[in-house]
This record gives sequence, C-alpha cells and structure tokens, in this order.
Amino acid sequence: MSSLRVVTILENPDRRLYVCQRHIYKKRYPGLFGLGIDGTINEGESRTEAAQRILKGLNVSSTPNYLFDFVFSKGKSRFSEIVYHTRHDGLIVHSREFQWGDWMNITNIDELSSQNRLCPDSEIIYQRFKKDFYGKL
Repeated sequence: MSSLRVVTILENPDRRLYVCQRHIYKKRYPGLFGLGIDGTINEGESRTEAAQRILKGLNVSSTPNYLFDFVFSKGKSRFSEIVYHTRHDGLIVHSREFQWGDWMNITNIDELSSQNRLCPDSEIIYQRFKKDFYGKL
C-alpha cells in the first residue's frame, strides 16, 4: 500500500515540539509516539493546502513551511511523506487516534528515541529535523 502524507512539526516559543502517543489498541505502532500532526492529501489538493487543512482542523492558524520529503517503507506500508514546520503557541486538541499529546523538549524526545518509543517514520523525521532545522528556523 502506498500513500502520500503530510506531517507538520509544531514548535512553540519555548522550542518545545508537539508529540502525541498512539492508543495502545491501534494495530500499527500501538503506544508509540509521533512527532507533530499528520494526514493524507486529498485528491486535487496541493501539499501545502493539505497541511493547512489539517492545521485548521486543530484550530492552528499558523502557516506551514515546507522542510523536506522522503519515502518511508516498512513491510507492506509505503508512505511518501512531505514534512512541514510551523510555530504555534496554544493547546492542540489531538484526534481520537491518540491517547496523549503535549509539548516536549528535545531532551525528552531524545529519551523516547533512545528507548525506541517513536513511530519509525517519526524517528526519521525527528533525526533529520533535529540535525538540519532545529534552532535554525
């Protein structure tokens, strides 16, 4: 299965990133943590329009900025992911797919990473974001 997805990394003024935890009953990556918010691109919708729609659905009014894209492949899953970044200072109402969500600092996310508690695609996104963009945007 292949799909095109957008992921937006949310960063608050304290340089904390928004992280959410998948419900433990989910078939794919139960209980693991994801970076930012994501969703699929609808037919006829641009990448940026999709990112804006997903943000708007969570009452985030900031504009997403394109960072990079990559193909994630594991088992039968194959995703082309387009990664954006935006700043937001406020609450995020996460979807029912997640049991928890909040702002975390880099030290805490590094700890999740070292314990293999990030979703595999979020691990890739996080490491690239941290190396190439964190503190530079």
